[in-house]
Amino acid sequence: MTTTDKVIRIALSTIFQEEQLDSVLEIVNSSRNAEIATLTLLGKYEAPIVMNHCEDNKFREINRELISYDKYAEEVTYSYNRVNSSEAWFPKLLPIENRCKENKLETKKYYTSEIAEELNITEEEFKDKYIKTSFIIDVREEKSNNTMSLSDWQEKQFEPVELQ
Repeated sequence: MTTTDKVIRIALSTIFQEEQLDSVLEIVNSSRNAEIATLTLLGKYEAPIVMNHCEDNKFREINRELISYDKYAEEVTYSYNRVNSSEAWFPKLLPIENRCKENKLETKKYYTSEIAEELNITEEEFKDKYIKTSFIIDVREEKSNNTMSLSDWQEKQFEPVELQ
């Protein structure tokens, strides 16, 4: 028996009778997260405050909304709308709200040096005048579901909701 198992056994012995401990420990150890299972049985588990929405800075998913939180897996299930997006070069002076498909720099080249050559300017001038930006082409109306770790979700969250 590991030290952790011994500690869990001692903690659980405060609320379960000795003849029940082996069965309770079997259930705890078969859960995905023995620590959370033990805290739950002891009545000491504190659910994290998880936000209802989460941003996607890569423009693949928008309108992310929390559906549920699995405390044993420490992950969230959420719904979202899938986004078709693209990246393109835009003049730096162009306001962000105008950076869309219609205003992008038309080029088949990928590397800044090749694009600068195509425009007959130096690569340094190109980098001074243009910026690579992602933009949304369209958003699918149907919602999809996905999961991510709680820590990833919390990095980009807002609007807290209390979990049970």
